[in-house]
Amino acid sequence: MTITVKRDGVTTSTRTPFTGRLVVRRGSDRVAVFPREGTLGIRVQGPQGPPGPAGGSTGGAATRYVHTQSVPAKTWVVTHNLGCHPAVDCEDAVGNVILGAVRYLDMNNLTVDFHMFITGIVNCV
Repeated sequence: MTITVKRDGVTTSTRTPFTGRLVVRRGSDRVAVFPREGTLGIRVQGPQGPPGPAGGSTGGAATRYVHTQSVPAKTWVVTHNLGCHPAVDCEDAVGNVILGAVRYLDMNNLTVDFHMFITGIVNCV
């Protein structure tokens, strides 16, 4: 089998018995060809994109909040002040993960509803 790749006016050809994966490189470009059930799948990797934003610092803003529910209740009202809809996980008083229905009231407040009166914590991240 002969595989020909043409990009930006440059043609690269390779002859191979093609029983597996073939990678053709030209400069920083890479083309990978994979057989898939009688057809060929082709993946082209172009140039690397621009760098993303720096991570790590949030400029002093909180990134996590832990709410403690010490009075048994079916509905826990949580004021986290994170300015977002955080991911939420809940634990009972002994550390078991419990499932509740989370309802976001706004960017700083949410409620978690349970089927029984219970105490525990809510982790907002």
